[in-house]
Amino acid sequence: MENKNFEEIFNKTETKIKLDTNRVSRAWKKLGLSTKRKTNVLIGGTNGKGSVSAFLWLLLTECSHLSWGLFSSPHLISFCERFFSANGIPKETVVEEELAKIKAGLESDYEDLTFFEVATLLAWMMFEKEGLGGQIFEVGLGGRLDSTNIVDADVTIITSISRDHEAYLGSDLKGILLEKLGITRPGVPLIWGDSGEIKQEPETLRFLARYCENRGIPFYVVTLDEKESTSHILGQTVKLPAFLQTSPTYIKRNYATALLASAVLKRVHPGIFKNEIGDDQSDVLVSKLPQLPLPPSLIGRFQRVSFDGGSVLLDVCHNPNGVETMIEALQKLQKPFVVALSILRDKSYKEMIDLVSQHAAETIYFDIVHERALPGKNLATEFSNLTYADSFRSAMKYMESNWHKNDVNWIVCGSVVAVGKVLVELEKHPNDFTCEDLFPLLPSADGAVAESRHRGSGLKDTRDIRTN
Repeated sequence: MENKNFEEIFNKTETKIKLDTNRVSRAWKKLGLSTKRKTNVLIGGTNGKGSVSAFLWLLLTECSHLSWGLFSSPHLISFCERFFSANGIPKETVVEEELAKIKAGLESDYEDLTFFEVATLLAWMMFEKEGLGGQIFEVGLGGRLDSTNIVDADVTIITSISRDHEAYLGSDLKGILLEKLGITRPGVPLIWGDSGEIKQEPETLRFLARYCENRGIPFYVVTLDEKESTSHILGQTVKLPAFLQTSPTYIKRNYATALLASAVLKRVHPGIFKNEIGDDQSDVLVSKLPQLPLPPSLIGRFQRVSFDGGSVLLDVCHNPNGVETMIEALQKLQKPFVVALSILRDKSYKEMIDLVSQHAAETIYFDIVHERALPGKNLATEFSNLTYADSFRSAMKYMESNWHKNDVNWIVCGSVVAVGKVLVELEKHPNDFTCEDLFPLLPSADGAVAESRHRGSGLKDTRDIRTN
């Protein structure tokens, strides 16, 4: 893939986020984008959007007659990851061509658009260029005023509700929920992932049920029986596929969310699904999964990545609830763990570091080069039990010297940005990974259990990656 930086788009991130759909709506009309009917799914929520959208893309790609596009954010390494289809991650030259059309079509109005508004328009144009009949859009921030909310959805999903982006959404969980419920429409089904901090509040389900009933919104709740590894899908008890057996609870729940959403979409538009497909679509998917391209938004979700001399678990958790979920998964491995993390400065870093330090054998904070990075040099004085490293390379050398790989699990987390930079250090790219790499118990094409085939050559020099 060519190494262009889309500098002009990234410069837009330096301006304040402006939550408002008016600008992108005007741009949509001025560009004369096609109003030809497509099948759309809109996914909001605090955590879990990436893996839910990826699982849903895999299910719909295999079980429906349509070709699907997936707009996700943020990206790990390449801006182009955001515009995924069965053709994989598009080349930067292709994205640049569509960007040039947007600039030419909008003229001076282009300057008013935010980074994410441009990305949303690019997604629609990229998918239209490919002639895709189905689109999955992941909400950027909030919901009601997010630029993706111009999409006319056939099914909406809210994966979870927790505190994040509090400068824009506030800290009241019910208020956050209401903002994210802004993506719903009368008559359009809503799938509730039943996850996040708000799940601890007993009134949540009753509130959601009343909200949907009063607005004529069909309402579905995701269930997960982890002991039996089952989920209820439209009245059926469905066994989750065996390849998820070793996955953390949150990955299983996110798969169940995607499975329920696909089954509900089948009720909304039965004609787009293959005749033999029932409400439980897992069996059909499992046999084809090794041949399907891997959506980038599944990478770095409690993923073990090997390199010369060892392996690390990568997790893109970037807020306190995400950290809690990761720790719960780590504790089930029944092995001590050492955590190296790097956090963005607009996140709740104190709570995140405290949570990790309470459970990890040791916590190491490493610096990354990024405009939103939280420098770690002074954190070592603020947190007495925190070890500071000036780079991921230094953090790895420290872990190798002080913690034997057979005695503990090595974890890298804290942000999508940090995981993306680590992948570059390990000489990995999203295109390098397959579904078999993420799910070791997945049967391969010949029926054998898949074994990870990708090994990097070790650490390399640091590069600055533009991720927003």
